[in-house]
Amino acid sequence: MSKEREYFFISINLLPKDRAFPFQVHIFNPQNKNYSIYLNANSPLCEDKRQFLSYITMKGGKIAISLRQKRTFLRFSELEEENIPDLVQNHPPQKEIDRIAQIRGQYQSHENDQSSSADPMADTNFGFTPSVINDQQEKEKTPRDQLTPEEKAAIKAQDILNLKNSLCKGLSNDDFLPLIKTVQEQTTMLSLYIGPSTSLAKYLGDQLLDHDSFTNRLVALSFLLAKQNGLDDDEELGDLIIAAFISHLGTSQINSDIDYFPHNLISYEMTKELRKHSLFSIHLAKKAGLQISPNCASIIEEHHERIDGTGYPHMKKDEFVNPLSQVLGLCAHVLEFSGGKINGERYTLKQTITLIRDLAMIPGLENNFPPALVQVLYGIIVYKPKTEMQKEVA
Repeated sequence: MSKEREYFFISINLLPKDRAFPFQVHIFNPQNKNYSIYLNANSPLCEDKRQFLSYITMKGGKIAISLRQKRTFLRFSELEEENIPDLVQNHPPQKEIDRIAQIRGQYQSHENDQSSSADPMADTNFGFTPSVINDQQEKEKTPRDQLTPEEKAAIKAQDILNLKNSLCKGLSNDDFLPLIKTVQEQTTMLSLYIGPSTSLAKYLGDQLLDHDSFTNRLVALSFLLAKQNGLDDDEELGDLIIAAFISHLGTSQINSDIDYFPHNLISYEMTKELRKHSLFSIHLAKKAGLQISPNCASIIEEHHERIDGTGYPHMKKDEFVNPLSQVLGLCAHVLEFSGGKINGERYTLKQTITLIRDLAMIPGLENNFPPALVQVLYGIIVYKPKTEMQKEVA
């Protein structure tokens, strides 16, 4: 990626006085074309530093923000991309434009079977059909950030519907492959130009989501739960996908005997060792040279934290726990408990999520997840397509 594509310029008016910013502020020197960090994240912009920035811009220098922190900057500033002139002028590469064209073409294939597979809740929640995004006569190819709200809603509704139908298709046979393949298809739509998270998630999805395994089940179910729960930010989805892939990588560094016993039956010493696996996972990822974001590392590290403070490794609680780690943690526990890894008994996914929702007191069953998130996953697992419901009534 060239330097011109790594940063965007802002005016000093967008940096409030005496505030700590969750992003780094860089300075661009037009003489040597170099960028240098001027203010680290979470450092206040005092009056002296602000005056020096004014002096630099007066002499021809520019204030720059890394494109990797674009979303953080926009959220902090409560702005949209169209409010930043340099972002409006920063047109995407042809590959990105082609990717969006592929998104539109993909949904065209689903139009013919909408009457048989439509989710009754999809119309209630969104009110759009895929035809909204397929009118090539009226709209040219545009980058994802320039899609209309109607197009984004239609894409989101169809994505979720395809995922839920795929899970329902294989759930009765304990076959996750239809869902895994659907998630693989949707990860190919992630942009390569947002940052390392999306490009790595796109690569891992393409290379690994081709068979049924515990890890791929965890990736697929976490992806579906996050989407159904309202997450549609590609960068955060990328973080979640990577975290799901490598969250249990650290188990390779602990006593292999643990795998031969239900977790409720292992010794205290083995339990202490097992609880280190999330930290080992982050260590291995970094040692392998993977560029994981701080958010991704947080999801991995905290996926065993619980909202009541009884989790590990740091016993965090409530709002101090990364919300996406709760998504990953809930999906991991449902899969592990239903598969007999916790207490040695196997359950169906529906039985497991029902027990969690009803706060059942069963050894090894954790029910200290956000109730709203549990209810969303319950709705996903018990979901049946409209045609299936009609068959049952008949």
